[in-house]
Amino acid sequence: MKTLLSSENQNVVVIPHAVSRGDFKIPAAVYCRVSTKSENQEESLENQILHYKETVGQDPRYELTEIYYDFGISGFKENRPGFQKMMEDSREGKFQMIITKSITRFARNTTTVLNATRELKKRGIGVFFELQNIHTLSESGELLMTLYAAFGQAESEENRTGTKMAIQRKIEKGEPVTCLQRIFGYSQKENGEIVPDANAKWVMEIFEMAADGFSVGQVTN
Repeated sequence: MKTLLSSENQNVVVIPHAVSRGDFKIPAAVYCRVSTKSENQEESLENQILHYKETVGQDPRYELTEIYYDFGISGFKENRPGFQKMMEDSREGKFQMIITKSITRFARNTTTVLNATRELKKRGIGVFFELQNIHTLSESGELLMTLYAAFGQAESEENRTGTKMAIQRKIEKGEPVTCLQRIFGYSQKENGEIVPDANAKWVMEIFEMAADGFSVGQVTN
């Protein structure tokens, strides 16, 4: 088996290319991220942290050095406090491996993913992405990671661009955008201009959650 086991399973976490030698435990760090500050997301972050405490923290092969996390920050942003602290600690040799749920949790920007993992690789530090079952120190690790990261970023950008273009084409044709006056998070001024209102922040959170892979049901709950 090459995937992290559920926290409900009492077996140890199995990660490729992480074989302890004798009594030596591999210093391993964990990185978690949620992109919004809603109550559901906060619970999700707590569950992620608890999951890794019960798996990596109790695996006899690993020494859990620290769980780094960012709460309410988009993965497109490189300047995340938890992420930056993790990178700083890697330069001081505080761990030899990073475990994270997925590539998009690590970062949603392909350049950030590649620059960070390559910097870590130079220090002999591997990153294991649980969902994609990729370890960056493996022979095919960087190639697979690059493909996943690029597709993830392209999909997000394509969705955003497509929506903007569709609206722009309607504007150019003089066609009204359906129910503009009733769009949640935006209001229409007397001159017809659409501007954000007090609920716009919730719209941003919905888009962030959708981009991070949350289902419609999870977003609405």
